[in-house]
Amino acid sequence: MSTSTRRLSGLAAAGILIVGVAACAPPPPAAEVTIPQSRVMAEIKIAPPPPRSEEIPPPPPGQDNMVRWDPGHWRYTGNDWVWVQGHYIARPSQVANWVPGHWAQAADGGWIWEQGHWM
Repeated sequence: MSTSTRRLSGLAAAGILIVGVAACAPPPPAAEVTIPQSRVMAEIKIAPPPPRSEEIPPPPPGQDNMVRWDPGHWRYTGNDWVWVQGHYIARPSQVANWVPGHWAQAADGGWIWEQGHWM
């Protein structure tokens, strides 16, 4: 076996080891941190109620720099408004900024939900 073949075999083994170790890392606590779904827009004709006041709990232990608070909002179910509680979301990088979802009035007088997203 040539030196370059041995070197490639060693690199491949190291790569497999790194992937195996990374796969064993525990995920963040799913109950406290969620990842937002894709930006979804829906238009309705009924204005949402005013936002509720929420008490923001402290971030999950050890994650205060890697999570952001996503405030609660109203969701329309087709015949009524339901309050969705605020929650923490995982921050993809130290420089990412969270733009919370919000209801905006459309030009035709309806209301459009703009899903929160990272910038």
